[in-house]
Amino acid sequence: MAVRPLARIKVLGKKGTGEPFKIIGHRGNYYYTSAKTAEKLLEVNEAYRVLCKGKGNVKPLSKPKIVGRGGALGFKPFLVGGERCLCILAEDLERLWAVNEAYRELLKKKRAKAKAKK
Repeated sequence: MAVRPLARIKVLGKKGTGEPFKIIGHRGNYYYTSAKTAEKLLEVNEAYRVLCKGKGNVKPLSKPKIVGRGGALGFKPFLVGGERCLCILAEDLERLWAVNEAYRELLKKKRAKAKAKK
């Protein structure tokens, strides 16, 4: 079964503003996102990489920067408001969203091509 692209991404920023924030000891600005959303985005990124084979107009990320519990790099979720969350670099999140949209368009083209063959 093919990976389905996400319809929307829910992120949290600074308290009350929605803007990205800094993490001590790490460069760049970050957003909170749920661990499930991060997993799905990484799956879509990998599926797009396999499907487009480097020919797509959006280049998939090789290794997005994710910061987990205690400021450790990697997938170590922590609780924010009762939900398992991670911090993801703002630029990487924007690129992953672009990959998500490009993957959605690629799937539409493949479906249209398959319908045309029938």
